[in-house]
Amino acid sequence: MHILEQDTTKFPFEYYAVKYMTFSGRPYAGICRYAHHMHLDSARIDSDHAAQEYTRALFSINVPLAERYRPEDT
Repeated sequence: MHILEQDTTKFPFEYYAVKYMTFSGRPYAGICRYAHHMHLDSARIDSDHAAQEYTRALFSINVPLAERYRPEDT
């Protein structure tokens, strides 16, 4: 704190970091996407690919990373 009491124009920014936390203790990010959505048009030829991407997105959002790569037969 002594450096803050000195009358100088130089401030040691490299010693400080700014971190924003939420009330739950999580780091705050300016962009929070709580809802993900995707439009599926089953009338199009490439609807199978869209359905596959939608399933993949839902799976990655709802299943924790540790469980995603666990073998299915365990």
